[in-house]
Amino acid sequence: MRYDRIDSFWFTLLHELAHIVLGHQGAYLDNLEALAENGEEQAANQQAAHWLIETQALNNFVSKTGKFFSRRAVEEFAQTQHRHPGIILGRLHHEEIVPQKNLRALLVKVSPLLEQWIDK
Repeated sequence: MRYDRIDSFWFTLLHELAHIVLGHQGAYLDNLEALAENGEEQAANQQAAHWLIETQALNNFVSKTGKFFSRRAVEEFAQTQHRHPGIILGRLHHEEIVPQKNLRALLVKVSPLLEQWIDK
């Protein structure tokens, strides 16, 4: 629940599942300041990103869309990928394809959906 956004929630969940699928041994808490220094973290990040949005499909979308990403374009691409538009936007923000300030309304909060499972 670090950022309370749909993109962050799903990426984090799939990142942790990637550690299991990739056979990473040991249990440790992620050091959020040193993720780039750890090969297992990078591998888990890459796997989670791929599971969320197939890289070639994203590349095709970006090349067809050009420099300006409308809400409609993101939503239509999300529909073809069977993903929430916020997941697509989160990846576009992360890869600095779309400025962080753009289309923020697509980054819905997940805490209302998970309220009964969240420790307060």
